[in-house]
This record gives sequence, structure tokens and C-alpha cells, in this order.
Amino acid sequence: MQNLWPNARLKLMETKCNPPLFFDEAATTKPSEEVLDSFLEASRNNWGNPHSLHAFGYKASKVLEGARFKILQTLGLEKTHALIFTSGATEANNLAIKGVARHYVNRGRHLISDTIEHPSVLHVFESLREQEKYRVDFLGVDREGKISLEEFKNVLDKETILVSFMSINNETGSCFPLDEIHEILKEYPKALFHSDITQSIGKTPHFSYKNLDLLSFSAHKIGGLKGSGALIYRKNIAFRPLFEGGGQESGFRSGTVDVPSAIALSKALEIAIKKQEENYLRVENLSKKLRKLLSKNPEILINSPEDASPYIFNFSLLHKKASVVVEALSLRGIYVSSMSACSSKKETMSHVLLSMGYDKERASNAIRVSFSAELQESEIDYFAACLETILKELKDR
Repeated sequence: MQNLWPNARLKLMETKCNPPLFFDEAATTKPSEEVLDSFLEASRNNWGNPHSLHAFGYKASKVLEGARFKILQTLGLEKTHALIFTSGATEANNLAIKGVARHYVNRGRHLISDTIEHPSVLHVFESLREQEKYRVDFLGVDREGKISLEEFKNVLDKETILVSFMSINNETGSCFPLDEIHEILKEYPKALFHSDITQSIGKTPHFSYKNLDLLSFSAHKIGGLKGSGALIYRKNIAFRPLFEGGGQESGFRSGTVDVPSAIALSKALEIAIKKQEENYLRVENLSKKLRKLLSKNPEILINSPEDASPYIFNFSLLHKKASVVVEALSLRGIYVSSMSACSSKKETMSHVLLSMGYDKERASNAIRVSFSAELQESEIDYFAACLETILKELKDR
């Protein structure tokens, strides 16, 4: 194979990157120093139980409510929506879908989602269908990971009580037309609209959150802490709680709220939103560069559509095992994913790529590269050159 990237420093291919190159931002991000400082400050000075009735508990409660309001204000939702702190998007998705479906069951038993959702959405709908006999329609997608709005209109009916579509797919970066879906739902007032916005929040400028009835996300995708997230919901919505207890979080999520993590989440979102337009443009250039470089290689099949989120770039290897290449890159200090981190140790192929109509070989040999705005163009060159070298080494064996 000819050298496709002559400007990359190929002599460094045999050495390990120091520091490593992290191309797995869709799986998790490094907490920023400001976020860590906010967590430590709260842990030192506001460690009281916010549900206690004494002055120290009241102080913690005041700080907690300040963080709650700040998040809603940052998203422009302080007048219309409320917020529940959760352990992450998985819990938030479960609470939104199960809680709403069970609370509004007397309105109808029809739910709608799609086949390329995150497992914490997809499996919840499957559970409601199989165990609680809800009628669930999963919309398929085309080769670009897009649903048909006409099909969506056709499956909607007067019994539909909940619709859930992610904003951006976590494996391919495919974007869902949330604004168009919202317009269609205006004719179905009983149907609530939920979205897992984990891969778009703090990364997509001009994104409208006001059209959503329920929004789920995790802190650790935006420079926050793992084990922290939120469900934001329109104020007139109610849920069945997932578990019983002391009735905290307006009775919807029992348990003592982790005040330092809530403050850290607020700080992480504030930073992400402030930088999102600048970061988006930078990452867009990096993603375009990598697409251009890899599209020259006949052994690489690009899976992410042209209009995908620039933060996620997915491709498949024509004749090589993705797991072998991911390991070889890791040995060089370059970290990518072979699948979503939530599925990679359980499944052998991508349900997302299968749903997009690709064959099992392509779905089982996919690699996901996800970007940070801190990356440099030279590091994109370096990654591409490393990948080419590894593919050549494997071919020559």
C-alpha cells in the first residue's frame, strides 16, 4: 500500500504516544480542573444532607437548588421545565420511559422509538413490550441512520403516549430531525416527546431544547463526573418512580441527593455551553480531515453519513478484525472504540450498523473515532498514518 499521508511523522510509528492520543470522547471525557475544583469545594464545605431540617442541611439544599436552577437557565428552560438529578443518562432514560409509560397508561399503551437507540432506551422499550404488554413500534433507519418521517406519521395514533428518539447516535453520529418530529406531534397532544441528548448537549450550537418534553444526559460526556446526570422534564409531567424511599426529588427519585456531583454537573455544562460553538467548528475541521484521509484507503468503508455530528466518525475495515486493529492502536498509545462502550464487552457486532442495512462483517468490524476540541490536526495525520501502517503490517503477515 502506498503512503497516503507523507506529511505524518512515520518514524514515530514504532513508539508509543506520550501522552496518549484519546479518540474515545463519545465513551467518556476527562473532567476539567474547574469541574474537579467545584466538586472538591462542595465536598469540603457543603457536605450536609440537603434534606435535613437544620441550618447546615438548609445550606446544602440552597446550593443544590442553585445548581438545579443554573442548569435549567443555561439551557433556557428555567421557566418551562424542572430537573431531577440522576446517576447518569441510563437511569434518566429508564425513569423517563418507564415512569411516563406507567403513569399515563390510562391514556393509551402505544410507544414509539427506533432501532438504533442506546441500549438504555432500546432495552427499556423492549421490556415494556414483553413484560408489560405495551404496543411498541420501532422505526427502522436507512443507510444514513435516518428514520422516515412518513413512516413515523403512519404509526402515530390516538393511543400514542410517548415518543423517544435520540438527538445524535452514539456510534455513527447520525442526527435525528427532532424539530420536524416536534411539529408532527403537535397533532397528537397526548404523546410526550423524550430524547436522549447525551451526545449533543454542550456540543451542538443552536440546538433547541424547548420542544422536548423530556431530556436525558450524562455529565461525563461533557467534562463532568461519572455517576452523574439528569432528567429534565416539562413541569406539567408526572412519573411513576422507579424505586420507593424518602420521596426526594419531588417524589420522583428517592435517595439523598449528591450535592457535590450536582454542582460539578452544573459547572461542566456551563463550560461546555460557553465553548460549544468554537469547539464545534474546530472539531468539524478535524472530522472532515480524517474523512478525507481515510476515504482514500480502499480497505476502509465509512459508515458515518456526511451530515453526521462531527464529534463521531465511524468506519469499518474491509478485511481486518476491528478488535485486532483497536488493540494495535492501543499499544501505540492511541485509544479508539470498536463499538459503543456500553455494548462492546457483550456484543460481537453493532446493532446500529445492522439496522442501517450493512452486513454482519461490516457491523462486526467497525471502529468509532470520537473527537475532543483539544486535538490538533497533526494528531489526525498521526492517527491516520498509524492506522495505515497497522493495516499494512497485518496484510503482510
